[in-house]
Formats: sequence, C-alpha cells, structure tokens
Amino acid sequence: MDAETSFADHARPILAASPDINDDDRAELWDIFHKSKDSNQLAQQLQPAAVPDSLKAQLMDAKKKSAPVAQPIDKATEAITRVGQIDPKILELAEKYPNVTKILAAAAASGKDKPAGEAAEPGSPDSKGKGQNKGPKAPAIAPDVPAVPSGHALVRTSDGALHHIPAENVDKAKQIDPALTVLHVEP
Repeated sequence: MDAETSFADHARPILAASPDINDDDRAELWDIFHKSKDSNQLAQQLQPAAVPDSLKAQLMDAKKKSAPVAQPIDKATEAITRVGQIDPKILELAEKYPNVTKILAAAAASGKDKPAGEAAEPGSPDSKGKGQNKGPKAPAIAPDVPAVPSGHALVRTSDGALHHIPAENVDKAKQIDPALTVLHVEP
C-alpha cells in the first residue's frame, strides 16, 4: 500500500454517495468505520445498524483496503537470530569443517533424505547433465574428513555418520548395524 492510500478516508466517498441514509447516520457510520481496528470488528459493529447490506459490504471492502499490509518476515534476520541461539560448541565445529557444514545445510534446505556422500541419481538436478551413470561411483567424501589411519576402515552407519574403525572390527560393527557400509579400508 502506498503512502497516499494509507492516509485516504476510504469511508467518506462511500457514505457521501449513499442516498439511503441521512447525515446523522453518515456521522455514526463514519465513527464506527474509523473506530474499528479491522474489518472483523467493523462487521460486528455494522451488524445491528439499520442500513442497506450493500452499504455494509462497501464499507467492509474499504476497511480491508485501508488495512496495513503485513510485511513478510525478513529471512536473513530470522537466520541470524537462529544462529545466535546455536550452542557455541556447535558453531565452533561448523567453522572447523565448513565443507561438511555446507553439505549438511544444502541437504537440510533441499529436504531430501539422501545419506551424506551418496552420488546423485541420473537425471537429477545434482547430476549436472553428465549423462548416464556407468555403474556405481565411488562415494564422494567431503574434503574435511581426515585420512583413514593405517589398519582402519572408513564406514558409513545407517544414520549417515562416518567413522574410522579398526579393520578387524568391521564384522562386529556390521552385526550391530547391518546397514553399515564400508567406504574404504586402509591397509
């Protein structure tokens, strides 16, 4: 709504043009119109008034037009406020591993439940038009993941978490988590 319409008297032309009411009715309706905080309150106030329904409807429409437009929530301000509420230890981790944080934030924003490091499906927006996949690709690991220590395996658990475990414990880990995936074994 522009400044001109926010200061306009929307009731005056409607009341002045109505031949069905007298000046006392105009004054009373003008007061009701301007004392009502919104169109709902105006409807309640106009209900008992002995005036034509068409006039009530015009006044209701005018009240709706004169209502201030609610501003949309500033997403940036909301995001900054939320960041301020995050535990400092979590923020420190996010700053320490910015690539992992970026991947997690993108996954959260997309709303897709795709385990971390999983390759994009053919034809999906993430596949970047590189054609058909020719067999399974090696999982993409974020560069922030430390190198696998000697004698250890890099595994992804059913909840998508990445862990280094001793290679001799992989079978025990699979018993605990049957969906465990071995991504790499360092001899």
